[in-house]
Amino acid sequence: MSDLDSYRQEINKIDEQIIQLLGQRQQQVEGIIQIKTALNLPAHQPARFNEVVERCRQLAVENKLDPDVVEAIWNLLHEYFLKLEEAALKR
Repeated sequence: MSDLDSYRQEINKIDEQIIQLLGQRQQQVEGIIQIKTALNLPAHQPARFNEVVERCRQLAVENKLDPDVVEAIWNLLHEYFLKLEEAALKR
């Protein structure tokens, strides 16, 4: 096996882990939906979103990643999970 193949196999494993973690994140969002429903809270929580983005930007810097790229990814994730919440909360 070539070095390129080895790197690609490792990337495939990492991609699988990322997908599994996104599934775990969705499960947590589903729990949040239940709480927000019970407390009659809106899906969108701007202060929490800003907190998450700032935390992710800091983690990006600590891991030598471009914080703008990480923020763009988190914006996409937020949009997806917010749509799930809004659909479940029907608000």
